[in-house]
Amino acid sequence: MSRRERTRALWISYGILFAVVFFLERCVCNRFPLFGAVPLAAPVVVALAGSLEGAWFGTAFGLAAGVLCALVYQPVGAAMVWACTAMGLACGLTVNRTMGRTFLGCLLCALGGVVWIEAVQAVPRLLFLEQDPAAVGRIAGAEALYSALFAPLLYPVVRAIHERFGLEPDY
Repeated sequence: MSRRERTRALWISYGILFAVVFFLERCVCNRFPLFGAVPLAAPVVVALAGSLEGAWFGTAFGLAAGVLCALVYQPVGAAMVWACTAMGLACGLTVNRTMGRTFLGCLLCALGGVVWIEAVQAVPRLLFLEQDPAAVGRIAGAEALYSALFAPLLYPVVRAIHERFGLEPDY
């Protein structure tokens, strides 16, 4: 398989995985809130993909995922574009340069990415919607923990895609 075909298959595979996870997140997980929190599993896919594929692919995939997330996640909206892009870049750089592409490294990056997304979502609620800081912090913490539970479940799928079609690491 040529490099162009591998890259195309990689994008298609990650796109299908993201679409399935996004659908499950918005249609199934919304029905089962935990302590009033609904998980954000789609950013976990971005963090894991960025961790395994590197900074350049993580940034591009984060940009594409951020556009889709911006259409759905409210009241944040357009901030999700740059938040997911920055998360893909940070996960790719952190794992490549510091932790290595291990299970633990990818899980820590996914946890950091979820906390980052929750912080980005909390800012407009605190500044513009003037919601109670204690309530926003409680919901953001519950959402971060609930979302982090998806990282070990999604890691084997993302790892399988990486092993089948993955690109060379970029440092």
